[in-house]
Amino acid sequence: MSGRPKQKVYQYDSKGKYIKTWDCKRDVIREYYPNDKGLRPLLSRNPTETLKRDSTVISLSKIGRIGTLEFLKRKNNPYVDRSAGGGAVSDKGVEVYNLDNDMIASFKDWDIASKMMKIGKGSLWGKIQETSGFDTNGLLFKLKD
Repeated sequence: MSGRPKQKVYQYDSKGKYIKTWDCKRDVIREYYPNDKGLRPLLSRNPTETLKRDSTVISLSKIGRIGTLEFLKRKNNPYVDRSAGGGAVSDKGVEVYNLDNDMIASFKDWDIASKMMKIGKGSLWGKIQETSGFDTNGLLFKLKD
């Protein structure tokens, strides 16, 4: 056998119940996307994804009931932008200070800060990188360490 070894794929329903173990990604593609002649980049960006046909969750690792429910909770959260399809989190917290250096807001996640403050991620990054510190509204943005 030459090439890369096959990577198992584990499938769970929307309540976290284990359904099946697939021998490789290609088997999942053949079952769920039979008319797809090209190579579908399934599980290439994220190790966990949902299948659109029956809304089951597939993963490259055994995540179990708790992992499945946590993944779905983050994926379905309207305050977290998941354009890539699930679960990639920046894990960068953001703190906002006023002119008196009093913390007025703290966000656990970079994506949540962007959504709640209605600021694009690029603009938020620009505000964090301000050389003078405070932006035009008198706010100071810092990343949590």
